[in-house]
Amino acid sequence: MSHKENLEVIEYAKKELSRFFKDYGFSPDEIKQFCSDGTNYRWKSFDYDGAPDVFRMLSKGNGGDAIRPLVECGRSFLKIIQKHRFLSQHIDSLGAIREHSQRNSIWAQSEIDRAFPSKEWHVKCDKGSKPYVEKRAVSYRDIFDVKIPISWGKAVYSESIATVKAGDGERFVLRAKKKNLARLSKQGIVAYACETLKVYRGEATIENAWVLKYEAPDDTILATHTEFSRAESLLNRRIKDTVVKELVDF
Repeated sequence: MSHKENLEVIEYAKKELSRFFKDYGFSPDEIKQFCSDGTNYRWKSFDYDGAPDVFRMLSKGNGGDAIRPLVECGRSFLKIIQKHRFLSQHIDSLGAIREHSQRNSIWAQSEIDRAFPSKEWHVKCDKGSKPYVEKRAVSYRDIFDVKIPISWGKAVYSESIATVKAGDGERFVLRAKKKNLARLSKQGIVAYACETLKVYRGEATIENAWVLKYEAPDDTILATHTEFSRAESLLNRRIKDTVVKELVDF
C-alpha cells in the first residue's frame, strides 16, 4: 500500500470516528479521554455530568453490556488510524510481501472487530500462514490470536465476503476459494469453498463452509452454511426478502 493510500485510509477512519463521537454525544474532553484510553469506557459508569449522552441513556437499566459493543466499534477506527500512521512512516522500508501482509492484517482486524465486538482479536498475516485461532489463557477477558493466509486480501476482502451472516450468527472468513459452478453462475450467484471462524459461548472455532454471493442492484447478498444445499436455500430466502422489500418500498 502506497503512502497516498495510507493517508486515504486514515482520512476515512477519521471521518467514521468523528461520526461515532457525534452520534453518541461525546464532548471534546470525552473525545480526548476516549482517544487516550478507550478501554476504560468498557467498564466505567456514565452517571456523571459531561458523560456521552447516548452512553448515559443506554447504561440505565442495561449496564455495560449495552455499551461495550459500541466502545469496540469506536476503538476499531482508532486502531486503523494508529496502524496506518505507523505504516505511512515506514512503508518505504517494507518489502512487497511484508507490505501485503501488513495490509491484510489491518483490514482483517477491522472486519473481525466489527463482526465480534465483544471479544478482543489480534490478527496476524505472514507468508505461509494458515487459518488459525487460539484463545489466550486469560481468565477475565476473551482474547484470541488469529492468523490468515497471505492470499486473504485478494481471495476474501476484494470479493466482499470477509464477514457473512449465517443462520445462527456472524462468520469471519479466514480463507476462500472461488468455485466455477455453471448452474449458479447462470443465476448470477458466486460460490466459495471457505474456512470460517465462528464464535459461540465465548469460544472461537474454525469450520469448513460454503459462502454464496449474489450482487443485487443496490446490495450484496451473502449466505453461509457448512452444507451447500442449506447455504443455497438461505441465500434464496434472502434474495426473495430483498426483492419483496424493494417492491414494498417502491
